[in-house]
Amino acid sequence: MLISKVEQMPIAMRQASPKVAYECLRLCLEHNKSLQVIGAAYSPHWEELDGFADAMLFQLNVPTLPTLPSHKVWNMADSDKVGSENVIRTGRLAFDPEKGGKSIFKLILSPLRLEPASCRFFRKYGSHRSLKLFVPDHRGLPNSLKDQPETYSARIIEWLTTPGKEFMGYLWSVFYVKQEKRSTKSSRRNQEKEVQGYQVYLFATTGPRLPTVSLTELFNWFLPINRNLKMTSCKAYARLELGTFISAR
Repeated sequence: MLISKVEQMPIAMRQASPKVAYECLRLCLEHNKSLQVIGAAYSPHWEELDGFADAMLFQLNVPTLPTLPSHKVWNMADSDKVGSENVIRTGRLAFDPEKGGKSIFKLILSPLRLEPASCRFFRKYGSHRSLKLFVPDHRGLPNSLKDQPETYSARIIEWLTTPGKEFMGYLWSVFYVKQEKRSTKSSRRNQEKEVQGYQVYLFATTGPRLPTVSLTELFNWFLPINRNLKMTSCKAYARLELGTFISAR
């Protein structure tokens, strides 16, 4: 298993908004709590930020919560209006420190936040259908995997090309990958180190409260296939980059 299993949304949360589903999953992952247990207590008052925060404090049984979205971000996450700002969902795959575990990565999600730059995919389908994850490449492998770079790369390719990654109640498919470097703080002496990897953009093709949109429909809307059959693949890929939220971190 490449990524630690992410629990599916409980029945009680099927009517929850995308922002509540995302933030509840994020906090459960961060506190290593069961989404099935926490989400079973879902109530409509979770749709307000203060109500959601109070419920999470009680359900997670913690004295304080990590960073939550601002009220502005929380309220904008429900808006279906096209504007200059968008609420985005980002995260990363981090190597799972547990030795002998069945998975290589654990999923870490960032709080909802605003991205000033708009993009065509957001304006057409909404930012809540997009998720960007940073995936480290083979140069950052932990000691337990340093002698298996080829196997690791093969597993990454397999994960990228397998459709229908199910979590947060939605089915997600990868539609764009971009190589990238990022700086992170090392646990030793709090120094920054450069990590090389990939920004992986996923699109929710179906799920609760979402009309089904396949990747074929997504691509054909943005870059009509029949009209561009004579174009090179490199040209198509460059055009695709222009349509997504490449500036978001």
